[in-house]
Amino acid sequence: MSKLKNRNMGSILDLAIEADMESEAEPTTTKAKETSSHILSLMKESVDIASENPGSFIAAKVTAYVPPAILLRWTNSLRLVQESFNAVKDATTQKTTRSALAQALSKVFPTMTATTHLSGLGATDSSPIDWIDVSNYFSFTNLKIRPAMFQVNSNSTTTNKLLQPITDAADFATLDAVFADLQALMAHADAKNVKVMVDAEQTYFQRAIDDIALTLSRTFNKKNNVVVFNTYQMYLKDGFQRLVTDWTRAHSRGDGNDGWSFGVKIVRGAYMTSERDRAKQLGYADPINATIADTHASYNAAIDFLLQRLAAAAAATANGDGGSEQKLEFVVASHNKASVAKTVAAMQKYGVAPGNPQISFAQLMGMQDGTSYALAANGYRCFKYVPYGPIEDTIPYLLRRAQENSSVLSGGAVEEDKKELVAEISRRAAASC
Repeated sequence: MSKLKNRNMGSILDLAIEADMESEAEPTTTKAKETSSHILSLMKESVDIASENPGSFIAAKVTAYVPPAILLRWTNSLRLVQESFNAVKDATTQKTTRSALAQALSKVFPTMTATTHLSGLGATDSSPIDWIDVSNYFSFTNLKIRPAMFQVNSNSTTTNKLLQPITDAADFATLDAVFADLQALMAHADAKNVKVMVDAEQTYFQRAIDDIALTLSRTFNKKNNVVVFNTYQMYLKDGFQRLVTDWTRAHSRGDGNDGWSFGVKIVRGAYMTSERDRAKQLGYADPINATIADTHASYNAAIDFLLQRLAAAAAATANGDGGSEQKLEFVVASHNKASVAKTVAAMQKYGVAPGNPQISFAQLMGMQDGTSYALAANGYRCFKYVPYGPIEDTIPYLLRRAQENSSVLSGGAVEEDKKELVAEISRRAAASC
C-alpha cells in the first residue's frame, strides 16, 4: 500500500474469500453466524489497515457471509415476483396496480393477498406502481411478505422448475443473523472513512446480493457521502438497465423517497465460464451478451450514462441548485485499455476534471500496471486491487481472475494480462515459500 501511495495510487484491499454452490454442505443458522462473525473480524482488520490511507477501499463478497444456497433461493423468489409483475404490467407505462399484482402473485404464492401482505405497496389498490416500487417492497427486510413466500404453486405457468427451491423461514433466520455482521462492517468502515465495494457474483445469486447491497446503501450512503458501492456487470444482457434502474431508485423521485448517495463499480464480469456452463447444464437462456462487441457497447454506455449524471450535477451546482444530482460516485474497473481511453475522452467531453473525487479507475495488482501508472501520473484517481489471504485461497482466486478475464477480453491485451498475472502468481507463490 505504501508503494502504491508513493506512485499516487490508492489501494482496494480484497480478502480472497468467495463461495459457490459447489461449496461444502449448507450450514445451520448457528454455524453460518459463526462463519460470518469470523469473516467480520477479518474484514474489520482490512478496514483498519485501509484507514491508514484515507479514502481507501476494501472489497466485500456477500457469499463470504451468506450461504450461497440461501442467496440462490432468495434470488429464485425475487425472480418469481418479477415474472408476476411482468405478466400484468402495462406495455406503455411499464406500471400496474396493487390489485392486479396481487392477483398475479397469488397464482404463484397461493397464500398471498393484497390486504394482508401488500397493504404497504402503493397508496390504494388502484394506484399505479412500477418495478422500482415492487422491488423496493419485496426486500428480505420486509417482515410482512415473508410468510406468504414460503409456499409456491408448482403448477403455475409462471413458476419454472429452475426457479425452485424458494426461500423458507430458516433462510430468513440466517439472513437476519448474518446481515447484522454486514451492517457492522459498513458501520466500522463509515467510522474509519473507508469505502466498501460489494462485489458482483454469479447471476443465480445476484438479485439477492443486490437486495442486500441496496439495503446497506440506504442506511450508510448519506447525502454526498458514499460508503457502499454496488457492482454492475456489463457482460450481462440486463446489466445496463439494472444500473439505470438502481440509479433512479437511489435518486429522489418525488414519491416520498428522498434518495441516497449512489455508489457504483462498473465491471465487464468475472464469471463467464461458470455462467454459461450452468445455463447449458440446466437449460435456461444464457445471461451473457452474445458478443464481446455487445459487452463493450454496454460498458461504454454505462460510463457515458454516469458521466452525464456528473455533468448534470456540476451544471446544477453552477446554477445554484446542487440538489440530489450530486449523490453519485463511481469506479471504472477495467483492464481494457480502450475502455480506459474512452472514459478519459468522455471525461474531457463532459468537462469532468481528472482529479474529480466522484470518479476513479481500478485494476487488479499485477494487471495493466502500465495503464494504472499512466493514469495516476496524469492526475486521475487510480486504485489497485490487492488480493490477500491464505495462500491456498489467494492463488486459486488469482487463477480464476486470469481465466475469466481471458474469456471477456480479446486480442493482444489478453496475452499481456496473462503474462502479468502469471508473474504475479509466481511472485506470490515464491513469497510463501
